[in-house]
Order: sequence, then structure tokens, then C-alpha cells
Amino acid sequence: MRGRVAHHVSRRAHHSGARAEAPLRYLVCGGVKAMGLSDRPAIHRVRRTAHVCAILEAHLKAGHRGLDGSKRRTRAEERPVLFRADAAQPFGDRCLS
Repeated sequence: MRGRVAHHVSRRAHHSGARAEAPLRYLVCGGVKAMGLSDRPAIHRVRRTAHVCAILEAHLKAGHRGLDGSKRRTRAEERPVLFRADAAQPFGDRCLS
């Protein structure tokens, strides 16, 4: 479930262009909650995805993914960020109560 939710948020962020946390939360929180996640874990997923998108943007801006038009950079820009199914997702104490 974790990987599916993170992929959903990542795809919506990529297709809409909403990379910041607040617009992304407004865009996907209802759908993520409908997938079976409660409020706090849904917000954590959105926050983590927004953070990863910001890191990708910084890498692209710094040129770490190659020059404009290179195959590696084009591939990074054209597809959403992918998350491993077994990747750790941090939660706070309030998520577990």
C-alpha cells in the first residue's frame, strides 16, 4: 500500500506541476485518504513526495542529471519520481496511536 500511495502522489505531482507541499496536499489528500490511509500518514506521504520532488528539481538545476537535452536529464524530467515498495516511510508518534 505504501508504494502505491507514494506512486499516486508522485504521478499527480508530475502531471499537475504542483511540487510544493501545500498545493500538492490540496490536490491529492482526498484521493490518498480514499485509498485507506488516515489523515496523518497521508500528510506524511505528501510531505515526503514534495521533498523528493524538490531534491530532484535542485539536482536538475545544478546539472547533476546532465546538460539540457541529454538522455539522462530528459529521462529524469519526463517521468514521475519512483519509490521502492520496501522503502522506509517515517511516521511520528501520533500516527501509531
